[in-house]
Amino acid sequence: MRKFRKRHETIADGSETQQNLSKEMPSVTSKTDLTQEEIDELKKTAKKIPLKQGSSLEEDFQFLLSASKKWKNYFIEFPNGKKIYSCEIKTEDDIYLQYFWKTKTAHEREVWERERNYEIKKKEKELEALNKIPQRIEEWKQYIDEDKRESWERYVNSSARDMYNWMDIDYTLQLLKMIKDWESWESIQKAFNDQDNSFFSYGIVRNWVVYFSNKGDEADKNLKK
Repeated sequence: MRKFRKRHETIADGSETQQNLSKEMPSVTSKTDLTQEEIDELKKTAKKIPLKQGSSLEEDFQFLLSASKKWKNYFIEFPNGKKIYSCEIKTEDDIYLQYFWKTKTAHEREVWERERNYEIKKKEKELEALNKIPQRIEEWKQYIDEDKRESWERYVNSSARDMYNWMDIDYTLQLLKMIKDWESWESIQKAFNDQDNSFFSYGIVRNWVVYFSNKGDEADKNLKK
């Protein structure tokens, strides 16, 4: 095997950890392309490097790229099951192609477009929700205790600007409607549980039901967290 293999085999016997493996090694001025057979042999003796807790994917990629440039024969097994070996990469694109099946530029473009589309859709939903506030307040008044309709209107106007708060509002109204329609507390509790709220939203919905319902005392007694 050529000089590259010998260097990898020597280092593979070491006991370094990922924290100190990045120490600078003597630079190599040139590297002859390896055959697939040589790469396959190197992979058999490659040293597995555990992922550092809290490290980012980009940091792990850079570690492998640095190992390749320093003639170190390592590999990392990622949470998705993919193994990337330093002996078969030369550039960042080599890593990205193995991990994402696309170049770094293509991957970053895809991430940018996905985030951009998400923000566009989020703003569209928020605008749609804001435009519907007057209509929905009017529709919902019948489920709100008459003495608290003004408070409900203020709450909706202030909260509905966040699309996530719409879920809390809708969940609250679902239960208020059931109470108004004289459904059993057992059915109301089941609907409450089926909403699968986070712990934070669970408390918000329950508090608003107790406050805005004309049967607040009964709701407070029967609705369990």
